[in-house]
Amino acid sequence: MLKWQHHRELRIAAAQALAKIDPRYATQIMADSGLEPGELAIGPLDAAPACPWVRQRRYERIVLRKSVTATVSSSWGKSTLNVREVSLGGGMGTKADTLRIGSDADLDIAVGMRHIRAQVLLRRAHVNDVGFEFVTTDLESRHRLRHLMMDSLEHAPEGRASGRWNYGRKP
Repeated sequence: MLKWQHHRELRIAAAQALAKIDPRYATQIMADSGLEPGELAIGPLDAAPACPWVRQRRYERIVLRKSVTATVSSSWGKSTLNVREVSLGGGMGTKADTLRIGSDADLDIAVGMRHIRAQVLLRRAHVNDVGFEFVTTDLESRHRLRHLMMDSLEHAPEGRASGRWNYGRKP
């Protein structure tokens, strides 16, 4: 009865958009929104000023403090993936066996007693590494993914906020 009408992920996206449009007004209403600062910190990257029409990656990848195991299933079979980097747009992991690259698959990441489920597109990254891009996911799985990333940010080394912590990767 005393719930928000829209899902928390939609409210986070709206708050992030409002902060881009009018930062002064956004700070006034953030106190009433009930959103955590960590949730708002994980958002889309800005376009580069030198090249505003292209952006290689929409969301910053975050190295997880502890890698998680995912199950990838497609028409070619099931495989396990050791995921160590994620973003709201995809991630990267190490494959355990022969996995068909370039196909679409269902991804299931077990986080405690709950699961993050999504449909992904698999891409080749390095020799045994696989990159995946989220095609579809529900709002609840996206919210769980955001909290998995927030947990890794809270335990990150100092310097993450100043932009020096990037593990050799570009955002």
